[in-house]
Amino acid sequence: MNKALSIILGIVLILAPILIVLNIPIFFSWGPATIEFLKGGVVIAIILIGLLLIILGITE
Repeated sequence: MNKALSIILGIVLILAPILIVLNIPIFFSWGPATIEFLKGGVVIAIILIGLLLIILGITE
């Protein structure tokens, strides 16, 4: 798969569910819970990216 296509697909898969939950009226009650989940998820994502960078640095 093309590198640019892979990046674009990844961005769409990350942003689409967030925008759907926050913009469709049926899901408005999910908004606060989604924001709280994302706050915790950002910290875990940063830790996982750091671990990935460490592993990639060791293998090279």
